[in-house]
Amino acid sequence: MEPEDEMGERNFSYLKEIQPIWDKHCISCHDGVKQPMSLKGELKVVDHQSKRKYTDSYLSLTHARPDGDDRAWRGDPHNPEVNWISSLSEPTLLPPYFAGSNKSNLIKRLENGHGGTKLTPQEIRKVSLWIDLLVPQIGDYREANNWSDKDREFYDRYDKKREAARAEDQENIRQYIQSLQTKEQKK
Repeated sequence: MEPEDEMGERNFSYLKEIQPIWDKHCISCHDGVKQPMSLKGELKVVDHQSKRKYTDSYLSLTHARPDGDDRAWRGDPHNPEVNWISSLSEPTLLPPYFAGSNKSNLIKRLENGHGGTKLTPQEIRKVSLWIDLLVPQIGDYREANNWSDKDREFYDRYDKKREAARAEDQENIRQYIQSLQTKEQKK
């Protein structure tokens, strides 16, 4: 089965998938000056605890604020603009359509051509997907960080170990399948 669009299989990145939509359609008005909500995509150091950089647009849409002095930033999943289910949400049984893109005022605005802007159906699907994936900001830890060389070396060292373990798993699976096929052929 072919993918519906060019997204294919990969980690979802707000910076690569959603920010270009705002850059193309929205920042001419939502620049933080003409409209108070900025949808600009410049990366800024915000969370010193995680050494993560965020854009104005991500912080604006998720209503992210520091969780106390020198603490990690947390978004407000219950803001009506995006309305996502947070990974920190209470794990209760939720009714269908409790939250997500179907409850998002942002999606309603985009579908109605907010400010005369007309997004393509594919662009609206991407924004909906972002919300329904719990508003991820990065698709890889190497994105949007404020790491030192030592931090980067540390991550790379363990990433190489993860990659070696993944390759070993793939080889073990290949050998196992081959052994099953050999047994089947001998019957």
